[in-house]
Amino acid sequence: MTNKIDSQMLKGILYGCILLLLSKKEMYGYMISEELDIYGFKNISKGTIYPLLLSLEKKGLIIGDLKPSIYGPRRKYYSLTEKGIKEKQEFFKEWNQLNSCLTNLIKGVDEFKNILVGVDESEGAQKAFQYAVKQASKTGAALLIASILEIEELNVYEALDPEYLSQKQSQLLLNLKKYKQYAENSGVKNIQLYSGEGDPAEEITKTILPATSADILIIGSRSMHGIKGYFGSHATYMVKNSPISITVIK
Repeated sequence: MTNKIDSQMLKGILYGCILLLLSKKEMYGYMISEELDIYGFKNISKGTIYPLLLSLEKKGLIIGDLKPSIYGPRRKYYSLTEKGIKEKQEFFKEWNQLNSCLTNLIKGVDEFKNILVGVDESEGAQKAFQYAVKQASKTGAALLIASILEIEELNVYEALDPEYLSQKQSQLLLNLKKYKQYAENSGVKNIQLYSGEGDPAEEITKTILPATSADILIIGSRSMHGIKGYFGSHATYMVKNSPISITVIK
């Protein structure tokens, strides 16, 4: 890493790096520079480190303590405060989120060869489906369309009525065929259909995903009109538990 990197970007990164280093042990300014150098942050000057330390100290995130040195004048050793420990945790939580988003952006959807989309009749899911079709058509990726019959959404009489369940299942399969036809008309060549029953989030992540070669999952968020869609209502669960990249369409 060199000084050619934008100074504001570098300061933002070093802000968290200093907090991380000081969470390991107390250190003085030059020691921090040496540690950063070891990890690839080359040519970081004192003029960059010390203003950051001063800023962190003013914010109450670190505290300095002057200690004797056998090499000359006393040195100011810094350590994290309780507030600094919490700030370090928050910084790297945000960093991981940004890093994941940036990685997906750099890789781009062109790298995905098999797109799995969860679809139902909700507004959010329909937007997700249209987005998935567009990407599959543009990139030549295979489109895997999944729709789940959510039994828990039925009342007790409906759930115990075999004829009613059969009608719902037939309607779900009919909708899947319509989605396939739409995708074909949009230029998608490779289309696979998947259906199931139960909790949509678990069915997608635990049953359908392991049975496919999907490398990205696209789902819709909750409907803007408050209608609970099969997939939108479970978006948070799938974001947390999906073993592959996931895109939520609002």
